[in-house]
Amino acid sequence: MNKAKLAGLILALLLALGPRPWATRAAEVEPPRVPMGGALMVDRSDDTNVTTCSVAASDCTLRGAINKVNLSGVGQEIQFEPAITQVNLSASLPALTTTGTVIRGTAGVPRINGANLAGSGDDMFTLDTGDARITGLTMINGRRSDIMVKSGASNQIDNNYLGVASPSATDCLTDGATRMGSVGIWLQENVSASGGTSVWIHGNVIGCHVFDGISAIGADDTKIGIDPAGAASGNWVGTTVAKIGGSYTGEILPNRHGITLDAAGANGARRNFIRNNVVANNTQIGVSLEGNGTNDINGTSGNTIAANLIVNNLTGIWLSHGAFWNVIGGAADGDGNAVYANTNNGINVYDSDLNGILGNTIGAQDLATANNGVTGILIANGKSNWIGGIFVVLTAFERGNVIGGNGDAGIWLSGASNTTVTRNWIGNTPSGAIRPNGRDGIYIDDGAYSNTIGTGVIAQLNVIGGNNGDGVVIAGSATMSNAVRLNDIGVNSALSLLNGPSAPRRPGAPQAAETLALPNDNGIVIRGGAHDNTVADSNWIAENRNNGVWLHTGAAENIIGPNNVIFNNDGDGIALSDAATVFNTVLTSTIYANRGDGIREYRSATNNAWVATRTYANGGLGIDQAAESSATNIPSAGWPVITSVVRAGGIVTLTGTSDPALPGLFGNTTRVYVFHSGLDPSGYGEGQTFVREATTDANGIWRVTYIEGATPRCYSAYKRSFGFFLSGYDSGSEFSPSTCVPKLAYVPRVLR
Repeated sequence: MNKAKLAGLILALLLALGPRPWATRAAEVEPPRVPMGGALMVDRSDDTNVTTCSVAASDCTLRGAINKVNLSGVGQEIQFEPAITQVNLSASLPALTTTGTVIRGTAGVPRINGANLAGSGDDMFTLDTGDARITGLTMINGRRSDIMVKSGASNQIDNNYLGVASPSATDCLTDGATRMGSVGIWLQENVSASGGTSVWIHGNVIGCHVFDGISAIGADDTKIGIDPAGAASGNWVGTTVAKIGGSYTGEILPNRHGITLDAAGANGARRNFIRNNVVANNTQIGVSLEGNGTNDINGTSGNTIAANLIVNNLTGIWLSHGAFWNVIGGAADGDGNAVYANTNNGINVYDSDLNGILGNTIGAQDLATANNGVTGILIANGKSNWIGGIFVVLTAFERGNVIGGNGDAGIWLSGASNTTVTRNWIGNTPSGAIRPNGRDGIYIDDGAYSNTIGTGVIAQLNVIGGNNGDGVVIAGSATMSNAVRLNDIGVNSALSLLNGPSAPRRPGAPQAAETLALPNDNGIVIRGGAHDNTVADSNWIAENRNNGVWLHTGAAENIIGPNNVIFNNDGDGIALSDAATVFNTVLTSTIYANRGDGIREYRSATNNAWVATRTYANGGLGIDQAAESSATNIPSAGWPVITSVVRAGGIVTLTGTSDPALPGLFGNTTRVYVFHSGLDPSGYGEGQTFVREATTDANGIWRVTYIEGATPRCYSAYKRSFGFFLSGYDSGSEFSPSTCVPKLAYVPRVLR
């Protein structure tokens, strides 16, 4: 079990007896309450405190009706005569303190105008009770908030126009709107209903605020975009209901942030649902979750962001300062968010742990929609996040994301650790269409460590292909211990991974009918001093426009293998270049049919080795050292020499020479890996089938015996020599000439 899942399991066990915040659909169905008393009819538009509110004419103002209900202590519904189309407030309205109070307008009428509110702390409406409802109103020219919720449970705010002058508004400052209030709906830290719902917020248009459309500061248990019956009833935040679709979402009526869940000191915002909403055109962040820096369940945790359209903001979704164990998307059909056309990144996760991002479309949905301007998903310094799943109470919920059409990388892990990336399409779609990210599929840098791309399980592989840059890049001298395990990189071997591959690929070499080419530039790049990273467990790295794997500029002590299949790339299978690219090892992989060399070590790269790795049928050599081009080669001395081939009864014994073994602190060991294969056109051998390995003795002699059968084979070998302690070297050689080639002198340059 990887560290992300283990941390999730431990946390889940601790929380198993508490409320479960993770249902990705609206859970409980709580019907709205009806007022206990009769209806009061507002028939005056002024803001005096007229409280009679009888059947007589002109004896009830909105302020008076609220005071009357509060004084009676019995919940009542406050309605408006048709003639009352606007109420101009002179001060904040009294807080609603009586359970069951309802204030009901009709289709945005009347309009509550706060132009005369002068104090920085003025709110139009305040709910400080339970089972209250504000519905059907328009509110403009607010000061601090249009609606403040201080406490209570089972409150409802629905079908209002907040900050927007009218249902037909096309601009923020128009039709009587002369200023933008600070916040549309402000939920304070005493808003909580563990096991229930504190506030339903649904069906509202919320725009034109200097700060947030909806701001929950330490508030818990809200449902934003779900009605009390559990049905989808989204809000339009920063836009209007009209013209939803494509990259355009109706009129542009921006808030600064669309929806914010923020910790209030030590008290986080917890167990909130943000679902079914359109969050668009906001000048900063679409949906923001900000913790208190603790990265535990007391911070901003257990929240769900699902089934939203989040477009045309600066950044789509932002988690920061210890936002902990939240889910973005979900595993069921319809749970995923569509996050595209944002100017900056689609999703940012900063200094936040154990969050899950699953089932979303991040970037252009099709060629007609706009990209996120920079990265699809950026995780910076967070720990144990999972892109493609979430671990909840002994169960893993999994579903891949489609991450394509972003301006820069699909996924960027910057200083992140223990991140798991599974089941995603990065640069392409489940149908096999290319949706290229502008640069790399996955970029890992800035000291990122212990991240895992794929897990070694076929059902969790990622398809990383079609990107304008490289498939996976691991960069930087502090970037270490990352693993790329069992992925399709440049190719798609199974067209559906949502619930496991529809046609899981078989081990070993692929068949053409099972693959779909989705080329990146290079498949995998490890560079800039990145070290101790692993590319292993049956990755298919194929069809890329350049090299399958390229280690350069000081990449050191990385391991490529075991069991990768690297084929059909337009450059080399594996390339190692530049000074200080040292002590990298290629283990038991298969490298074939690449346009360049199988393995090429050049441009001062040294002390790299290959172990029992098959490399054959490449356009260049099987192994090529000190060659600036894979099209030509100056033979590099040092391969093991096969001196004797003796056959008897279907058994062949191969004897040869190489470096003698030397004991002691300055000693060395040499292992020779023997293969049989056809001839390389150059006369060098190749290695299609691994035969045996042998270690040289003190005289440099090695010997292997192999059951050859009735048909004689052609044999070739390469070596790995490594020194102990003070010797400090580890290097491989080119293939020896094939035993099927007469011992002829090589010309200085061999053309293939």
